Amino acid sequence: MRTTEVPRKTAQLLATRGYQVSLALIATKPELSYLSTLIRYEELYAIDPSQARATPKEHHDGIVEHLVDNLRELENDKIFNQIQIYQRDQSCVYDSEVDQISAAEVLHECLFGKWNKVEKEMLKIGQERLRELGEIHK
Repeated sequence: MRTTEVPRKTAQLLATRGYQVSLALIATKPELSYLSTLIRYEELYAIDPSQARATPKEHHDGIVEHLVDNLRELENDKIFNQIQIYQRDQSCVYDSEVDQISAAEVLHECLFGKWNKVEKEMLKIGQERLRELGEIHK
């Protein structure tokens, strides 16, 4: 969700055609997210170097920096019938049909709050995977 433009326009278009429109996000720590881009790059590079595209860290971090504000804006627009936030382990940590607090607040906590055990383990596994992929290219 780099900007609010595409989700907003898509939701408005679908709503005018009679659809119920929901927004679901997967929230993960920025460090885990960027690590995943590095792993994807290395995996693609191993298959076909000409197809591998690295994500510049500053581009990734710029998107992360605006995620909470973008969600807050969409939430305030009230164009979605439901907003849900999931974590990578597929657990739902927010559902606007159940929770009374702001989705943006929950997203902020997911992204920048304390690391849980699962996230720490994912980081460890991801770092090991990246190391393994680096060894393959030597």
